[in-house]
Amino acid sequence: MAHIVGSNGHAYGIEHVPDLVKKSRSNIATDRPDLKNWTIVEGDGRDGLIDHAPYDAIHVGAAASEVPFKLLQQLHPNGGRLITPVGKLDQNLYVFVRDQEKIKQHRITGVRYVPLTDLQLQLTKE
Repeated sequence: MAHIVGSNGHAYGIEHVPDLVKKSRSNIATDRPDLKNWTIVEGDGRDGLIDHAPYDAIHVGAAASEVPFKLLQQLHPNGGRLITPVGKLDQNLYVFVRDQEKIKQHRITGVRYVPLTDLQLQLTKE
C-alpha cells in the first residue's frame, strides 16, 4: 500500500497480534527499505485509527459481521472509499464511498474471509 499511495501519501496498517505487528514491520523494512511512508500499529482494526483520519481509502482484510460504521466515519468526506468484506457466513465484498454525509455502497462479489474479531476471541479459536 505504501508503494501505491506514493511519496505524498502514507499507508497505515493495524494488527492486534503483537508477533504479527513485529513481523510486518520487519518484512517491510527488509523487503522495501526505500519505503518510509508506512506505519504498522498494534490495535483493534474494528476501531480504525481516528487520530490520522480522514482517509482516502481503507482496506479491511477480514470480514466484518456488519457494516463497520466506525471506519466509514474515518473516510474523507469527498470520495473516501472503504473496501471490506461484510457478513458472517455468506459474505460479500463491498466498496463504500463517502460523499459528505452520504454513503453509497457497491457490492463487488461473494467472498469468504476470516472474521474481523478481537485478539482474545481470535486466540481462543486457534
